[in-house]
Amino acid sequence: MTMQNFVMKKKEAQDYLISERNATVEIRDGFNPNLVVQRYVESGKIIIYIPEGWQKKITVEVSSGTVCCHQKEPCPCLKISVKKGTVLGGEDAR
Repeated sequence: MTMQNFVMKKKEAQDYLISERNATVEIRDGFNPNLVVQRYVESGKIIIYIPEGWQKKITVEVSSGTVCCHQKEPCPCLKISVKKGTVLGGEDAR
């Protein structure tokens, strides 16, 4: 399985956009001060690790698929848009 990684360091932070078709996106609490995105090419799965206190806007647009937020406290700068699919979050996502 092919995996691609993207890391945005806190000191180089800027707004970030993910726009996908037919994808499953998981949003999780970060494990370090950087924004980390893992993309599993064959399965269409993307995992976004957002660190606590992240200040820049993160936009997730999915035309078809599911976005599932597993964060304890949703990031206030996160914007999610799903045209055909489902958004799961809060208690339902656990």
